[in-house]
Amino acid sequence: MDKMTKVLLAIIAIGLLTNALNPWLKPIKAEAAALQSDDNTHKLLGLIDSKLGIISSDTANIAFQVHNIANGVCPGAICE
Repeated sequence: MDKMTKVLLAIIAIGLLTNALNPWLKPIKAEAAALQSDDNTHKLLGLIDSKLGIISSDTANIAFQVHNIANGVCPGAICE
């Protein structure tokens, strides 16, 4: 056999070996941990709610600034 045939057969063998080892090489699936109590759940949900309020306020501010820029009202160095 010539070198090219050997190289192609080696590539095929590596591919088959990789396919055969795939079930053992997969990462372990992670499972979410359950919260310990309802008190923790309420604290976590309250924290998420406060962060969502901040995000909502920030996006409203960005929308206002984009509207101003679109209408030619540009304070600062953006429009210069």
